[in-house]
Amino acid sequence: MQDVIQAAGGVVWRDNSGAIEVVLCSRHQRGSIDLFVLPKGHVEPGESIEDAAVREVKEETGLAVRIESEVLPNIRYNVRSRENSRSSPKVVYFYLMTEIGGNFSNHDEEFDAVGWFPIAEAEKLLTYDNHREVLAAVVEILSRNVQI
Repeated sequence: MQDVIQAAGGVVWRDNSGAIEVVLCSRHQRGSIDLFVLPKGHVEPGESIEDAAVREVKEETGLAVRIESEVLPNIRYNVRSRENSRSSPKVVYFYLMTEIGGNFSNHDEEFDAVGWFPIAEAEKLLTYDNHREVLAAVVEILSRNVQI
């Protein structure tokens, strides 16, 4: 049985004067449209999934974040190993998060830009359907608690 690769990340949101915004990371793609994704990354050995989510979001966005009580749907897909081109299952755990400090100028070099986007615009910009599904769950959660 293959080991499942684990990753974790978050949907960081805020209420900006009644407009819900979320954080997206983007990278310029040569010869194509920009890549827009939710911040996420690998879980280190011995690290909890929650700690990995907070760490990865901070590394990729520059923001210090706090996990809220809601756990979001995880996504699953297969990734190819660079070493032997074998496919392995990967699961990414996402959490609903709020900003508690930091700033975008401290994001790592993995992405060209990080920013706040109105949630409706973010749904259109996200590159991957599974990231849009996670964001749809956020819309559902926030619609119960916040006017969207």
